Amino acid sequence: MKFTHTLKFQIGIALLALIALFSFFSMHTLKILDEQRTQGALLRLAGELQATAQHMAMQAMNYEKNTPQDSAAYTRDLRLYYQDLMNITGQFDDICAAFSSGDFQRQLEIHEPMNPVLSENTLDAAYELEDYWKKFMLDLDKVMGPDKMPHLADAAKLIVDRNPELLQKTRNLLKALDEDIQQRTRETNIIIRASFAVALIIAIGIMLWFYRQVLRPLSGSAEGFRQASAGNFSYRMPVTANNEIGFLALSFNQLSSRLNSLFKLTARLQEGSDLNETLEFVSHTFPELLPLDWVGVLFVSTDGQIQLERAYSDGVPEELGILHFPLKDTLLEQCLNSGEPLHIPDIQEVAQLSSSYRFLQVLTDRQRRDAIFLPVTSQSPIPGVLVFATRQAHAYGQEHTQLLSNLATVITLSFSRTLKLAEHARLAAIGQFVSDIAHEIRTPLATVSMALDYFENTELPEAAHKRLLLAEQEMARINRLLADILLYARPLTLKTESTDLCLILEKAITSRKP
Repeated sequence: MKFTHTLKFQIGIALLALIALFSFFSMHTLKILDEQRTQGALLRLAGELQATAQHMAMQAMNYEKNTPQDSAAYTRDLRLYYQDLMNITGQFDDICAAFSSGDFQRQLEIHEPMNPVLSENTLDAAYELEDYWKKFMLDLDKVMGPDKMPHLADAAKLIVDRNPELLQKTRNLLKALDEDIQQRTRETNIIIRASFAVALIIAIGIMLWFYRQVLRPLSGSAEGFRQASAGNFSYRMPVTANNEIGFLALSFNQLSSRLNSLFKLTARLQEGSDLNETLEFVSHTFPELLPLDWVGVLFVSTDGQIQLERAYSDGVPEELGILHFPLKDTLLEQCLNSGEPLHIPDIQEVAQLSSSYRFLQVLTDRQRRDAIFLPVTSQSPIPGVLVFATRQAHAYGQEHTQLLSNLATVITLSFSRTLKLAEHARLAAIGQFVSDIAHEIRTPLATVSMALDYFENTELPEAAHKRLLLAEQEMARINRLLADILLYARPLTLKTESTDLCLILEKAITSRKP
């Protein structure tokens, strides 16, 4: 699975997108707040220009109405009106220059330079106001004359005459600035709405992706586990994504398939009544659970050897003849003694370790490289070993050994049951054979008995008569033996009847007397 297909990566990307979106909105909000603060400051400065121009006009009008009549009053006006006029014009000049240059740091008393971008209309109004203000100051300087004895009355008259146009210029600047701010506000609103729409689309897309890639597959997984918990191991989850949930669904399907195969295997093993049929079923079914292309079963004989009874190669019976192997000092003996599955990871290499490993040499000759021995000892009339082998070297892992360990009881009981059924069938066949023989023997015995009956009514010498009685006794004994044999072969039926226990006890006591 590629890292880009994992939920870890995809959810990380989604979270990064949300974080980036949140950061963008946060930065954009801060920018809007800064712009609003800047716009408010610019409006305040433009308002100060207008207020300064109005204040300058009011001072000039008051001075015209109260023109000083003597030198003392004039000196006082120099100290008050002239100084105030210089301060006002200096303030107006600073603000006007700030609008023209775009540098409002000193006027707003901030530590970082504030250079707001003004529109062309605002800049044109600011340049027009600055040009008019420069001409106004040149004319004012000419009218006032020297600094020591300025002509304040002429200056006041000039201010009163030129102030309406100056106020109009400041109003034009204020109006252009206000229109600029309103335009920026409209653009900001459009950007905010567009950003919100984009954020909403991205959020909805992430939610839809999360639903399709996470929630819906998880719902299917929950349904799969519910079906499995109810015992439906044939249910398969849909694998809709190439990520962790898809891998989970795929693993669940494999697990469910294996469990289904195991349950069918268990049921089929319980039904097996023939050794060859059971081994054939194992050879066809077990390749779904572990690597397998050869399976065989060996049983211990009474002479201390172990015999290969049946074998299947690639699902087809393999004719190997009767193969006997010494059991002592072999891995087969070790497996039987331990009662646990024994894994031989490299048959060819292990077979060279000892000359007693003749069975491993047989597997090596058949190009088998890896094998597991499974003991068949529990409740089995004949101890044996079930062998699983494959051509692939080191094909069996710990999970395969663990699987066979878990199935060992079922497989052992199945083979034990199969062997018991085979033994019962053998005994039943023997019983049937004996029954047939008994019936065949009774026919000539009846003829002999009739002949003896004939001689019994005939006068015979004493010696011949004794021999006739002896022959009749032997005939009766043979008939009793045949009756016992037929009774053994016949199905057992119970017949109840009343009897005298005292008589039975008396016979038993009498038979025990010396």
